[in-house]
Amino acid sequence: DARLALAGGYGECLGPPSGAIPTDTMLETEPGNKAGPAAQGINTRFNADKGAGLNSSDYPPDCVVSNGGLPVFKVDKKTGALSPDPDKENLNKKYHLEYEKNESCIPNGVPRRREVIVPIGDCTNGVNGHGELRFLGLACMFLIQPVDQADAFIVAEYIKLCNAPAGTAGSKATTVGPHKIQLYRDNLSGDS
Repeated sequence: DARLALAGGYGECLGPPSGAIPTDTMLETEPGNKAGPAAQGINTRFNADKGAGLNSSDYPPDCVVSNGGLPVFKVDKKTGALSPDPDKENLNKKYHLEYEKNESCIPNGVPRRREVIVPIGDCTNGVNGHGELRFLGLACMFLIQPVDQADAFIVAEYIKLCNAPAGTAGSKATTVGPHKIQLYRDNLSGDS
């Protein structure tokens, strides 16, 4: 399930249609490191290391799979620190900006596959293994690089906006976060 969801096969709606998130909405956690499935799912978006039944016709790569010469990050397994340090090297937000500038597309690539919507949970009480976290909302993330299965770290940066590929439309848009644009025809209006 993790492999398919991270490849883009998650077809459920996360969060209520009204946009208001009840304080009792919970996210389930699972024990264990799902490094292999996570890497295989996310790496479809980079046209790398598919395996495990994932193919490019069902889970195509993004149009842009490189970072235009920006460095690849290494992750310290003990601390989670990135090298080079994005703050010291002034690399924050540069990866998504470089992505936005690129106008070419690899064969069979699909635009915006490296932009993903992720749930945010409240970790203040800590959960180890199987448990539940309170659902706080959704965030837009830009995947910076393929996942190294040995490291098991996903390197991404928050982005302000992204499009939701599925879900229920609402009438109130917010200024940040995932959005779904739905067009409809109103026969009583000359504008639609």
